[in-house]
Amino acid sequence: MSVVSFLVQWIQNPVRTGAIAPSSRVLARQMVKDLDLSTNKVVVELGSGTGVFSAEIVRRMQGRGTLIMVERGEALAKELRLKFPDAVVICDCVTNLGKHLEALGFRQVDYIVSGLPWTLFSQELQDRALEQVVSCLKPGGLFVTFIYMHGMHFFNIGMRFEAKVRQIMGRVEKSKPIWRNLPPARVWTCRRPLQLEAARASHPSSFLH
Repeated sequence: MSVVSFLVQWIQNPVRTGAIAPSSRVLARQMVKDLDLSTNKVVVELGSGTGVFSAEIVRRMQGRGTLIMVERGEALAKELRLKFPDAVVICDCVTNLGKHLEALGFRQVDYIVSGLPWTLFSQELQDRALEQVVSCLKPGGLFVTFIYMHGMHFFNIGMRFEAKVRQIMGRVEKSKPIWRNLPPARVWTCRRPLQLEAARASHPSSFLH
């Protein structure tokens, strides 16, 4: 049923959904492998979709910590609430993440895992969404996302997005290509600088204000 909902969402809005099929478990394991979930942590997942990444996060949490899922598609968000009753599911755009976290009593979180189709976003939406990621992530916290391999070279959109991420995070660690996913992808792992203002000062052209 969730796969059907995913396809419906893709047909209705391919830019928002970003893929023609849910992410694979191979990709999910790679996405969460660097997250230390042995103690209580707060994890935000952006663009939860059918919950493939969510299931891996919950499995590794083993009842510890808090999972907050952000999914804009109403049908998918409804299914996520049924599938993950202990998680907080927010049906809204990532650009409103900060206000939702504040309402939940969280100023910043330990990890942000993203399933969003960044290379399909407009430049403005990329900037607004990344600003939320940076402001809501604790210093030293991890931001993990993935990029489809074909998207990196599509009109240079992927490379421009990578440049933005490097501006604010300083370093992007990339996994080997994950072929067992449709489409194939690489996982990017970035650590938020401990001193964000110093990082911004070293990049005066930063899009974050």
